[in-house]
Amino acid sequence: MLECAEISGLHFGTGILWHKKATDCILEAFNAYKMERFGYELEVREKLSNLWHLIADNNQELLNRHTVAHPDTVRLKKMLAYIHTNYADQITLSDIAKVANIGERECLRCFKRTIGSTPMKYLARYRISMAARMLAKTNLTVTEISRQTGFESPSYFSLTFKRFMEITPKEYRQGIKH
Repeated sequence: MLECAEISGLHFGTGILWHKKATDCILEAFNAYKMERFGYELEVREKLSNLWHLIADNNQELLNRHTVAHPDTVRLKKMLAYIHTNYADQITLSDIAKVANIGERECLRCFKRTIGSTPMKYLARYRISMAARMLAKTNLTVTEISRQTGFESPSYFSLTFKRFMEITPKEYRQGIKH
């Protein structure tokens, strides 16, 4: 977070080009608001967006110095890296949660808040995407691909593949080859 003492206010002088542009944005937004022409709200929003862009663009060092990753982002990166590395193994919700040093319920909430899915559904989708890649690029059997992507049985793999891809692994492979 930014310290209040470091950026308690911004002074726009006349000697710096971006300060002049920022001042112009403020004045143009105010004039659009005052005139109340049709669509003035959009014009005000545009001018204020330009102002924020100028401020951010010209204060990157200050902003970068104080950028702190949201805890969910840090946790999710660890959990996704674990899934991507270990997808071929039997992975439990507990395994995924332990990587981020959180409990299972918080793991579920973190996934829901950040990617709108559950960890196990994400794992299944990732496994299917890796399987699709293998079907397209190798001559491995469906049974071997199912094992290499962490599925307990070829029939469950085929069922899951069809649920996500809307065709069977065999149909997918045939469609790629033609």
